[in-house]
Amino acid sequence: MQYNDFFKRILKQTAFELRLSVILQEKIFKNTYESETEGNDGLHIYSKSELFSDDFYVENTEKGLICKRVFKNNTDKVLKLKELKTEISGLDFGGIAKDDYFYSVENARIYETHTFPLDYKRTENDA
Repeated sequence: MQYNDFFKRILKQTAFELRLSVILQEKIFKNTYESETEGNDGLHIYSKSELFSDDFYVENTEKGLICKRVFKNNTDKVLKLKELKTEISGLDFGGIAKDDYFYSVENARIYETHTFPLDYKRTENDA
């Protein structure tokens, strides 16, 4: 995917790969994303369908990358959203992976913790 070139260049991580998907109860939408790069300052990755819009913004700042994802229902019906999935692979922080954690404000509601080790492999038993 073209937008991974942005991350590889900015992060200096040649194996880096980002995969976004939307999982509705009845269907999984994978790799339906296009990108708009804005040089070294940021990136906008988007997917639009008659059902939803999914925007992933990345801002390159002096302190690092800031990411924001916005999902919008484009219908007047209820969408049975199961998950907005963001998969990252090939990212090396130069240290021991078990010492690096992922933080999400949603994790506490679902998993009773705010953080997971970056190399954690989630299973269906976790939910």
